[in-house]
Amino acid sequence: MTSAVFLPALSAEVVQFPGDAVWTILIAYLALLVGVGAGMLRLVVGVARRRRGEPSALRAPRRILNGLLLLSGVLVLLPLFELTPRHFGAWKSVRNALRAESARVRTIASPDGVLKQDQAETVKAALDLANRELAARASTHGVSLVLYRNTYPYLAVRFDGENGGLGLFDPATMYCSIAY
Repeated sequence: MTSAVFLPALSAEVVQFPGDAVWTILIAYLALLVGVGAGMLRLVVGVARRRRGEPSALRAPRRILNGLLLLSGVLVLLPLFELTPRHFGAWKSVRNALRAESARVRTIASPDGVLKQDQAETVKAALDLANRELAARASTHGVSLVLYRNTYPYLAVRFDGENGGLGLFDPATMYCSIAY
């Protein structure tokens, strides 16, 4: 539980985005730790170098720290290959479907924004059609929209079929507020 306090992303329930590999978060944290640590030490070495000239004892640590900074930059790029497709391609069709269906649910909901039981059944029937259209796209295999709660945002995105992860997104901003 201590890791959830200091490094919340290491706890998969807290930050893990459904569908993302765990290694992306671990490498991102490793890059962060290496980069911050090496950057701080590089700053200390730089200050010592300015105060005392260029003593030969500081050349090797400076080169090592420069290498660690370069390594952290490369490590930051690795998760980007896994995470950036979320914002393009197949994810775009999921995002558009979520926004369209959320707008439809808002028109069905009561004026106070709460879905009643009979309205929820209407929404579930409409979602079946939307999910069939979403499944027709080969790139969104295993992704579906589900009615998650009776207040806004009503819909969630289920990944990898019935047993997969679930993400609750604000349709306007696509901010993921719940993921498990």
